Amino acid sequence: MIIFRNKLLVILYTCLLAFLSIGVFFKIQERDIVNQLNNHNLSKNAYEIIMPNNTSLQKINEKVMQAKSIKNVQVHYQDKKEPNVTYFFGKGNYTTPPVLSGKFFDDNDFNSEVSVAVVGKNIENKLYMPKDQQYLKITNGYLPVLGVIGQKRKKSSLDNQIFVSASMSLLSNMGSDNFRILIDSGRSIAPSTLQKALGAKRVKSVFVNSLGVPKGKWLASMTKNIGLLSLILVAYLSDAFIWSAIIKQKYNISKKDIHRATFQEWQVYTFISGVGSIIGLIMGLIYFDLNDDVYASIYNAVVFVLASVVCYVTIYNRIKKHVIED
Repeated sequence: MIIFRNKLLVILYTCLLAFLSIGVFFKIQERDIVNQLNNHNLSKNAYEIIMPNNTSLQKINEKVMQAKSIKNVQVHYQDKKEPNVTYFFGKGNYTTPPVLSGKFFDDNDFNSEVSVAVVGKNIENKLYMPKDQQYLKITNGYLPVLGVIGQKRKKSSLDNQIFVSASMSLLSNMGSDNFRILIDSGRSIAPSTLQKALGAKRVKSVFVNSLGVPKGKWLASMTKNIGLLSLILVAYLSDAFIWSAIIKQKYNISKKDIHRATFQEWQVYTFISGVGSIIGLIMGLIYFDLNDDVYASIYNAVVFVLASVVCYVTIYNRIKKHVIED
């Protein structure tokens, strides 16, 4: 049991746990990104819009632009006959997919009489490039390609997608009945707000059920990672419990000295485990490319506090057994 009282091993152990926790948060971030890319780069706050009377796509775009209640959104018109083709429109600042080369659409493209495309990385080898401009062959000719999207080391369904910013005249002749219309601002918008602003027949959530829980892969991947974080928590608490449960020193003290003796034992473990956790946290943040380290830092802080409490309570109860009656 003496191995559990080795200060260097405790530092290395807590360092490893903190490092692994950052790795799990990185996997959560990575999985969320892939999930989003698999869903056409839409967040879990996306809505499907059902319009009345085969409304023209250009008319919908105009309503989006005119609506003061709708800000920073992307609108996807997914072709029902060609699921890999999406006509795209954006307003304000919205989340764009990762661009491997070239660029994504901008406001000028949405107000142009020339249709342009952005394609997934698996489509790139099908492009035609006579000089400096790439083109995508379609039924009626060729579309200029502005950029290629996707992730270098990760595969997703976005790799086979074609996004088109169609000309205004073309959109005017395209009706909503032939498309699945999705709108996403990356944050929650009341369906009634969208319905009123767009004159929609119905608005429904795409990825979240009536209980507010993400559907499908969103929930499955999160459950797995929460399980891993729970195991790390158990491992950390177990280390704190074992450390405090096998105290070598035999105490024979009065009641008034219990807290002082407990604190002396407790501060040793708290210090060395804190050093290990901080080192592991720093190493993890350096090694893993986290976009946001707030949740990872909060998790490690909570784990450290819980382990510290477990350690103190265990030491206190153990020393209490050796109290001399005053």
